[in-house]
Amino acid sequence: MQNLRTIAQQGILYLPAALILALTFSLPLLHDTYSRVYNQRIAVGQLLIIVVAFAIYRKELWQHFRLKNIDTLTIGLFFVSALISTLGANVFDHALQAYSAMVIWFAYFWLLVFTLRKHLLRSEWLLFVICVSTLIPISELLSIYFSHPTKSIYWLTNQLDFYSNIRHFGYHLTGVIICGFYFLISRPKTRLNQLFALLIIALNFFVLAWTESRQGVAISIVAMMFFWFYIRREKGILKNFVILLLLIAAVMLIFHLSDTRPGVITRLEKSMDKANDLKSFFNARAVIWEQAYQSLSYHWFFGLGAENIKEAGIFKNISNSLVQPHSIIFQALTSWGLIGLNLLILIFIRLFYHAAQSIRAFKTTTIPAEIVIGVSLCGCILLNALIDGTLYHVLPITLFICAAAIFIGYPRLAPEVTEGKINASEPMPLI
Repeated sequence: MQNLRTIAQQGILYLPAALILALTFSLPLLHDTYSRVYNQRIAVGQLLIIVVAFAIYRKELWQHFRLKNIDTLTIGLFFVSALISTLGANVFDHALQAYSAMVIWFAYFWLLVFTLRKHLLRSEWLLFVICVSTLIPISELLSIYFSHPTKSIYWLTNQLDFYSNIRHFGYHLTGVIICGFYFLISRPKTRLNQLFALLIIALNFFVLAWTESRQGVAISIVAMMFFWFYIRREKGILKNFVILLLLIAAVMLIFHLSDTRPGVITRLEKSMDKANDLKSFFNARAVIWEQAYQSLSYHWFFGLGAENIKEAGIFKNISNSLVQPHSIIFQALTSWGLIGLNLLILIFIRLFYHAAQSIRAFKTTTIPAEIVIGVSLCGCILLNALIDGTLYHVLPITLFICAAAIFIGYPRLAPEVTEGKINASEPMPLI
């Protein structure tokens, strides 16, 4: 009886971690028709996990973290600034929903870091669940294709229950491709892990090329170049990496030679054949950003409030359906003004400063794969968000939070610990 009670108590401790994994796998299932900054289904799921974790861990959850003064000040000022922007928004309900979502995200990020540092949740579990989370929508896409083989890829993806826009699917596939590299470069190296990595990366890249996601393919290639630099001296992994590149090259060639499913290469060629296509893309972005900038003539300090762009009629001369400026810079600027934008930039700087500190801690040994993957995924999402509305949608935001938590939550058991400079049992700063 005592043993059963002990097992039950231990099981309860792992309940929040199990709920986190379940929510991560269910992201496509919970994805709204147009999943914007505020997604009620995912927000309710995250809030439920936070409440359960607080009920189980109580004071330990608060005591485990201590923010450095600059981090406390920056995060606190950002939320105060965003609250002022929210209170001054024309459509208060929309701004309040977005603000509530940000609070939930920060609390969820805090919980992720806590569970990772306490070893209640392992980063490989989280990365594995992210990798397999696209299997359901890919299965649905293939099922629709075999039922309607002559339809275009745009028609096929519009039939998906999980994504309303083909780009949303591309965000998810790109994130999975980057996470899949963890099982190729992590230690210990097992054939099962590397086979899993090859299959996941090849499958998701195949679908990414099929759905003609130019940005997704470009970002995936940039990530591969980074991983090539990381593993270039390890012969066993390098051989599998070359096999992976050959598989990807074969996928691209198949789509290039196919007339019915042209894929990303042919789409790029068609784009280049059109006069000024690439120029028109950047011109369109420039027009959107210029309109967003001009809308702040009387709202420079605190912006219009989140989710208030459409109601303010900023883009009415361009498109009535345009609801965001397709850039994290102008998205933050219109939502929270110059004050909020600068505070958000400082938060990102501190985040990547922490990443640099984590990498430096392992300068005498191989950098852990968790840190490499976490930093890579965060960097790629943020890079794409500079010229697209990536961080306007909840799915890539959740992937960004998970990636940041993975490299921040990784225990810094490096030379500083072994030399006695850091007590490994002490709580680490959050940022």
